[in-house]
Amino acid sequence: MGPLRLLFLFWVGALWLAPPVGEAALAASAVASLVAVGLVGRGHRNAAALVLLLGAACLGAGQQPQLRPAPWHDRLSAAQTERMEGVVESGCVDLGDAQRCEVRVAPYGLVAWRFPPGRCMAVPGDRVSAIATVHPLVPMRNPGLPGAAMGYPLRGLHWRGESAFCEITGRQSSPLRAVRAWALRARRRVSAALAQTLDGPSHAHAKALLFGDTAGLDTGAEEAFRQSGLAHLLAVSGAHVSLILALVGAILRRTLVYATWLTARGYTWRLARLLPLPLAGFFVLMTGASSASLRALFTGALSLAAPLFLRRAVPESALAGVALVMGVTHPWLALDPGWLLSIIATWALLTRPEAEDALRFDTPSTSFSRRVAAELWSAVATSLRAGLATAPLLAAWFGRVPGTALAMNAVAAPLGEVFGLPLTLATAIAALLLPLRLARWVSHPGAWALKTLFALPDVALTLPGATWVPPMLTQSQCFIATVSIVVMMGLSWRARCALGLCTAALLGCIEVRHRRAAHPTGVLQITALDVGQGDALLIDLPDGEAMLVDAGGALHQEPDPGERVVAPWLRLARRDHLAAVVLSHPHPDHAGGLAAVFDTVSTPAFWDTGQGVALGYTGAYARALGAARAHGVTVLGPEQLCGGRYFHGLWLEVLAPCPRMRPEVPANDASFVLRLRFGNATVLLPGDLERAGEAALLDRLGPVTVLKLGHHGSRTSTTDAWLDRLRPEVALVSCGHPSPFGHPHPTVLARLAARGIPLRRTDLSGAVTIRLTAEGRWQ
Repeated sequence: MGPLRLLFLFWVGALWLAPPVGEAALAASAVASLVAVGLVGRGHRNAAALVLLLGAACLGAGQQPQLRPAPWHDRLSAAQTERMEGVVESGCVDLGDAQRCEVRVAPYGLVAWRFPPGRCMAVPGDRVSAIATVHPLVPMRNPGLPGAAMGYPLRGLHWRGESAFCEITGRQSSPLRAVRAWALRARRRVSAALAQTLDGPSHAHAKALLFGDTAGLDTGAEEAFRQSGLAHLLAVSGAHVSLILALVGAILRRTLVYATWLTARGYTWRLARLLPLPLAGFFVLMTGASSASLRALFTGALSLAAPLFLRRAVPESALAGVALVMGVTHPWLALDPGWLLSIIATWALLTRPEAEDALRFDTPSTSFSRRVAAELWSAVATSLRAGLATAPLLAAWFGRVPGTALAMNAVAAPLGEVFGLPLTLATAIAALLLPLRLARWVSHPGAWALKTLFALPDVALTLPGATWVPPMLTQSQCFIATVSIVVMMGLSWRARCALGLCTAALLGCIEVRHRRAAHPTGVLQITALDVGQGDALLIDLPDGEAMLVDAGGALHQEPDPGERVVAPWLRLARRDHLAAVVLSHPHPDHAGGLAAVFDTVSTPAFWDTGQGVALGYTGAYARALGAARAHGVTVLGPEQLCGGRYFHGLWLEVLAPCPRMRPEVPANDASFVLRLRFGNATVLLPGDLERAGEAALLDRLGPVTVLKLGHHGSRTSTTDAWLDRLRPEVALVSCGHPSPFGHPHPTVLARLAARGIPLRRTDLSGAVTIRLTAEGRWQ
């Protein structure tokens, strides 16, 4: 493993490892040990590796503040509607149900602007104008959970806009914008030609394979590719770039040989290496210039150009050098799973030892059957190497890794890269250049290959053990496991076994430490997860058990926070069982994520006020209740719960709605109100209780340590009388960033400030954790 590759490896590690410092230091020392094992017997390179480790760790640590920016205090204004004008930086791409452009608008900077399909056909460099609603773009921040959206602020993307249409008012072009505009127009022209040549499903398949455009695919097809480990076939990467470079290079070599004056001077092979690069770059711009495709382009360019300077191209060093330059200049790439997966998979393939290549039996005396068997083994071994190397990252980011379905990659990868992609490219060229009837005749082989390729993921998922849901890895575990696997692939079997045992022991130690931190005992811990505009409270109980109160929900077709945040957080906290799951009331911003929770953990009881059933609620509430019943969870209502009980090391009281729920009461005022007493510490969780509900409870309440603000800090809650009665030491609020309803309201903030009550907010700080001791102290 060369110095350049080591430098990149440790830079990514230091950049990606999360606080606390102790865990990062443990991971760094572990990586140093792994590398020392991998480099035994290489003399002075051991010392060089340790020096590079220190330098790369310092470089990565210097990037940490950029990866974890300060709270967005200065960007949390309310949504604004106004006429906006700006210059398109990247062309409007089709997302299926919308178009998305990145537009530079003064004074907002870069804005992710959405339009209905076909309502804005702008290209880079166009000046556009429209009446738009602008919202701050702030990702959900939950420590330990990876999220590509955290990269938005690092790219300078702080706002999102929505508009019904755009008006193109002029051009403000530059050379790069002009090339991007030509590429986008070419892509639209190719897509339109394919639409005329292929039927609907084949057209969507061709766009997905050729451009990585999955907007036309149904959700089930895209999810099947991801779960089966075949999603790399829908991403523009090395296969696309290699095909363009190889095809154009072969044409040039056969053409330029007739230019005798070039051949005589030795320019033919040089031009055949250099001239394909601009065309490959133009194709990458046509596909949207994703980070993975740019990585493939730059790596290919470096490998092709190295012999021109009398140097032997080393693909691994070229890959590491390109990745290091891209990562240092664009730190947000460390949060891009596509970029990381492409580097790890490519690295695993490039470092295949010669002993495995020898199994191919490429000798003239080898029989045909042995050649076929060798090629099949090579395909399977390649799939296993890439799948094994990327498994830790897949487990950390997506919570699922392919099992036996990975074997299908041995069939799908050759079919897609050797047949599907070239035939689709030939179909696109034919659609552009040939008459429609002839183009349709030429497209039949490509359509057949696409149909076969897109049927493979469903077949793969029918295999026993097709996918596996592993434990949610911490960032340190993910990095150490990935480094260990990549290093082991270049070692002998004896060294692999030794390194594997060391890695397993190290990961086990980290796991024990993580479980102890995730399952605190002897304290009461309240964690308000950052789920946007909604509530999701994980309560760690004094005896080590936990309960969940609400699970957030999507209000405006956003991703389900139950799937994206709550369920992964429970898996990361090693919670496969909850003492109880509580739904404060049946509104979607509280019930929306519960279905994913019931699919992830077991629980004996689901506490529900019953108002949703009484009033016939559908949607999120119906899905949550259906999931609870499907998993055999007992549903308990106020009739069974009202009053106090000893509950897993504390005294828990259900104060409302008691003695029973009244359907005529508004849902917010019919919320479950829970009071938790642990020694001298008291926590009050009033759901979305408003003025009337608060007034009804005043006579039964006293001072509390922690108060969760009712209704996300709305002005209809948290009255002066309520605060004077409770006198909380600290308040907690979960709300959107920013809230579409103006939560928390300035009036409520003024009431808290007047009484000197500190407020912890998820919109400013992300997930908030408050730990209480039996003595009544909190931190």
